[in-house]
Amino acid sequence: MKRIIITFLFTIFITTLSFSQTIHGIVKAQHESGEIEPLPYASIYWLEGKFSLETDQDGKFTIKNVHSEKVSLIATYIGYSRDTLILENGENRADFILKEENNSLDEIRVVGRQEGNYISKVTPVKTEVISAAGLCKMACCNLAESFENSASVSVGYSDAITGARQIRLLGLSGQYTQMLDENRPVMRGIAAPFGLSYIPGQWLESIQIAKGPSSVVNGLEAITGQINMEHRKPTTEQPLFVNLFLSNMLRAEANVASSLQINPKWSTVILGHFSTDPMEHDGNDDGFKDEPLTTQFNFSNRWLFAPSNGMQLRFGFKAMS
Repeated sequence: MKRIIITFLFTIFITTLSFSQTIHGIVKAQHESGEIEPLPYASIYWLEGKFSLETDQDGKFTIKNVHSEKVSLIATYIGYSRDTLILENGENRADFILKEENNSLDEIRVVGRQEGNYISKVTPVKTEVISAAGLCKMACCNLAESFENSASVSVGYSDAITGARQIRLLGLSGQYTQMLDENRPVMRGIAAPFGLSYIPGQWLESIQIAKGPSSVVNGLEAITGQINMEHRKPTTEQPLFVNLFLSNMLRAEANVASSLQINPKWSTVILGHFSTDPMEHDGNDDGFKDEPLTTQFNFSNRWLFAPSNGMQLRFGFKAMS
C-alpha cells in the first residue's frame, strides 16, 4: 500500500513538471531607418497569468513556472506599436519586434482661463496674486487703484489736495510695507506718497502681495509685508495691446504696449500711458474740489539681450511728466 501511494505521488509530480515550463524572449525595436536593436525596459503582459514584467537593459525577459498550454504575451513601449504573440504546444521562445510609430506632434497648445485673484501655491510664503486678468477687470487704474478688488490691501488718500495716496497692510500705514519692482526696492522716502499713482496698472503683468514680516534680502522695510510688481516682458507681450477709457466725469486714459522680436537674441517692449482728469468736482458745493485736477504722461522702453550661452542682459528707461 505504501508503495502504491509513493508511486501515485511521483506520477503527479512528474505530470506537473511536464506541464511547467520557462519562457525566454527578447524585445527589439525597429526604427524608421530599418535598424533593429534591443529595447530595454519594455512592458510584457501575460494575459492568462494576469501579471506583467519589464525587460532588462538588454531587452531580454524570462517567465518561469508556466503551467498553461496556451500563453498570450503582449509587448508594449511608448512610441512603438504593440505586438502580440501566442505560444502553444510547449513553445518556450517569444521574440518581439516593435516598430517605431511616426506620430510626433508639431505643437501642443494648452488653453486655460486665468483667475483675477488667487493664492499662489508655488511660494513658501502665503502670497496673493493679482493677475493681468484681474487688472483688466478695472476699467482704469494706476497701481493705487489696482487693489480695489483685493481684501488684503486698502488704499486711501493721505492728502486730498495733492492726491497723495497711502496703502495700509495689516492695519499699519504704507511706510511699514516694502514695495518691490521685480524684486528691486522702489518708492522710498519722498516718492512713497505719490509713487502709487505713477505706475499705470495696465503696464503690470501681475502683483504679488505677501502679508507679515518677510526676508531682509531686499531690505528691512517689510514689517507688515511685501508688494512686488511684475511688468510686461519683451518676450511674452503681444505685438500690440491698446486700452482706452473715458468716464462720464471726463476722466480719460489710454494705454499702449507693443513688443518686437528683432532677432533671436534681441527683443524689446514699448509701453505708453496717458491719463487726465480735467473736470472739477464739488459735490457738496463747499467751494473745494473733491478731487485734484491731474494730467500724466508715462513712457517706458525695455530691452532684453539673450544669447544662446544662457546669459541675459536687461535694461531700459522710464520717463514721466
